[in-house]
Amino acid sequence: MIERWRPRLKGEDHASYFRLALARKDLALAIDEAERNDTELTVAEAAAARCDDAIEAGLGDEDFGAVVPFLRS
Repeated sequence: MIERWRPRLKGEDHASYFRLALARKDLALAIDEAERNDTELTVAEAAAARCDDAIEAGLGDEDFGAVVPFLRS
């Protein structure tokens, strides 16, 4: 499965399959649900924070894979 994502994660495929802003929304839903169930999702919270940084930098409409090169820069 990772093989089909590899070009996106390496920055070779610039098509938008799933907007970063939508991925962030889904993370918020998961975090909210976890809070209602007194469950901590530290990885999801860290991912959400990095998504927020990338969205603030103007990448919200880019494919969610755009966060990888953003974090590398």
